[in-house]
Amino acid sequence: MMNLIKQPFFLIGVSILALLFAVSAVYVELKPDPPEIELVVYNKEGKLMGKAPMPPSENHWLGTNQLGEDMFYKVMMGAKYTIMIALGLAMLRMVVSFIGCILLMNLPGRLRMFLVECAETFKFIPASLLAYIVLSPVIMIFFWTYTDAEYYALSIGILTMIAVPTISVALIGEVTEIKKMEFFISVKMMGGNKLHVLRKHIMPFLMPRILIMFGQQIVSSLLLLAHIGVLGLFIGGARWIKMDDLGRVKKPMLMRNEWSELVASSADYIWYAKWVLLAPLGGFVVVIFAANLMVEGMKRGLLLDHKKLKSKPIKEMNKGNETVEEKLFQLKKAE
Repeated sequence: MMNLIKQPFFLIGVSILALLFAVSAVYVELKPDPPEIELVVYNKEGKLMGKAPMPPSENHWLGTNQLGEDMFYKVMMGAKYTIMIALGLAMLRMVVSFIGCILLMNLPGRLRMFLVECAETFKFIPASLLAYIVLSPVIMIFFWTYTDAEYYALSIGILTMIAVPTISVALIGEVTEIKKMEFFISVKMMGGNKLHVLRKHIMPFLMPRILIMFGQQIVSSLLLLAHIGVLGLFIGGARWIKMDDLGRVKKPMLMRNEWSELVASSADYIWYAKWVLLAPLGGFVVVIFAANLMVEGMKRGLLLDHKKLKSKPIKEMNKGNETVEEKLFQLKKAE
């Protein structure tokens, strides 16, 4: 674990994420009221200089949308929600997948192989497409039947569960590889219940892999949120505003400005005000880049610790238990 702290990639990635989260939280506290909405701008002489959506300028660093809302404020306001959702999704996925891995490993062989083969099929289904198929009825059709808490819980639950089968299978593969190591022969000879074997002999090797998978799931969650936004799903909810008297043209007013919602609400702007869409997409690029740096640092640091652990002599790894030599001596003595 000490090697992880020394990895520059990990430190840079974590620093970017922490700084962006902190700035987002502090920025909204220091500036709780959004900038004044500007639908039209006049000069001192009363001449019309522009109307919303306005491109990036000194007053609006990332421009404004058609409602005259400042995009820099909206991106900064939504940054903390996007990061929290990605971290929460990654954590939930790993916890549920680890439980699923333990349950699968204790099933009878044929049943376990059948379920693993079924889970393998999820590798060939795009996560964004699966999320859209399952989430769209919840968000677009039956949203009015849920409370806000039920709406968010159901959305997060669906985004969590669509990744659980593939992660569980990956964890089973890691455990299988650990059981093939030479030291595991002595573990079998010494006996012990399954919980003891898992805690003392498997987890020291599995934990680095779990942490790396956790970092990868942060990246995967961010990408999934971006894709969901492109597909037009509003995870955090939105209120629709009529832009004409007949109500034929509507624009969403976002509740939390989470970045996937910003992307979903800005898709139409790509044709005449690209900066409105590029603002949240640029945020995704920065955060995904930082998360990838963190994962690369975790691979270099944790796998180095893993190699050191793997190279330890059997006697040191089984400290507090009987060594292989002692066990063999007792067996010969019993004979």
